[in-house]
Order: sequence, then structure tokens, then C-alpha cells
Amino acid sequence: MNRILKALGYLMLTLAVVVLMVVVWFGINASKNIDRARPYFEENLAVLVGWEPERLTPMLTPVLQAQLRSQEGRRYLLAASELGALQSFEQLQYLGTDTGVTIDGQDYDLLGYSLLAHFAGGDARLHITLAQSDDTTLVHDVRIRASALPTGTDQ
Repeated sequence: MNRILKALGYLMLTLAVVVLMVVVWFGINASKNIDRARPYFEENLAVLVGWEPERLTPMLTPVLQAQLRSQEGRRYLLAASELGALQSFEQLQYLGTDTGVTIDGQDYDLLGYSLLAHFAGGDARLHITLAQSDDTTLVHDVRIRASALPTGTDQ
């Protein structure tokens, strides 16, 4: 009986160490990805949430470009522009990575972020997915949660 309890104790200890290592690894990885993304958002977020299609196009993956050119995409841009000018952002959080995703024939790592943006028309929670390759960073997805958006346009 002692052997079983001892083996079970070792198993639980090993499991706890593995879980701790995963948590520490995710924390280090999240911190590294936030440090890399912050300058990108500081430089490009105002353009991204300016919702002007001609300025947005070079920043977007072909998939998101096509979505925003659709009738529904144009309605979305119009509704999002009602938030007004970006004032500031905070609470940048790393949500996770999906590696080796092929978009339009090229492999990217998709990195998800969440941030609280302060607009002239109110606050909004943005969920933004960046597509990164060796030397390119493009926006692959933008989701907005804001009470200031008209009903049915929350994306």
C-alpha cells in the first residue's frame, strides 16, 4: 500500500512540475509577444481603426481585404467609423498563436491580441489577429465589442 501511495505522490509531483513549466513558458511567451506587438500597435492602430479602406488595404491579408470589400464588410466599416477617432489604447493582452497557417499561398504565424481602445465615441474591446511571416506583419482579423456600435454590427 505504501508503494502505491508513494508512486501516486511522485506522479502528482511530476504532474505539478509539468503544469508549472507550461504556465511559466506561456507567461514568458506572452510577454515576448506583447513586447514585439506593442510597437506595431502604437504605430499602426490609429490607421487600422481609422476604417479608411484605401489606407487599410496594405495592412491586411488578402482574406480580410476581400471580406471588407463585400457589402457586409462595407457596412461593418461604416458602423465601426461611428466610434470616432482613436484616443488611446491599454490592456494589451496576448491570446495565443496558431503557427504555420497558409494564407494566399504563404505561411504565417497567427498571433491573437486583445486590447481596450478609447475612441471619441466611447470605449471598445478589440480582438486583433496579426499574421506574421519572416519580415511581414499583416492584420488577418479584427473583432470589435462596443456598446456604441449599432445593434447587429458587433463583429
